[in-house]
Amino acid sequence: MSKAMKTAIVDEFVATFDGVDSAVVVNPGKLTVAESEQLRTRFRSEGIKFLHVRNNLAAVAFAKTGVTGLERILKGPAGIAFGGEGAIAISKIVVDEAKKIKNLSVVGGFIDGELLDAEGVDRLSQLPGKKELQSMVLQGLFGPVSDFHRAMGDLLTEVHGLIEALQEKGGAQAWAWPPR
Repeated sequence: MSKAMKTAIVDEFVATFDGVDSAVVVNPGKLTVAESEQLRTRFRSEGIKFLHVRNNLAAVAFAKTGVTGLERILKGPAGIAFGGEGAIAISKIVVDEAKKIKNLSVVGGFIDGELLDAEGVDRLSQLPGKKELQSMVLQGLFGPVSDFHRAMGDLLTEVHGLIEALQEKGGAQAWAWPPR
């Protein structure tokens, strides 16, 4: 490959990866066409981009965008998944797909400039994602309101039952509604 072509590829990678704060690197070298398409379909459904890259060119491009040290995990065939809701969402999908597709292996990744090995990506996949965190926050905010609403409904039901019991025992004139 000519130097001009390599420069063009690096420039394209720099434009693509500029502003990317997290990514996961996988080894898709032994995937069948069907497995690769399954992986790409899952990524597309979550808004994640996936590129097969040449290791040296990708390392140079990431170094130009401020991510250094990526050449340590870019060994052998490499595919980089990025975008979507971030590293946690990507790692959840990659780890899940690696369990289904035995030829797919997680190599590592990075989040906010910090490199992760395969074990780090696995630990990252176990954290709650954006949707789970939003659900936890909403539950924390609206849980007490819901509990108060339920308690007030129970209280009114109980008061109504007490009034009916009092009326049945003969105190109907004192508690009759509307008042006479």
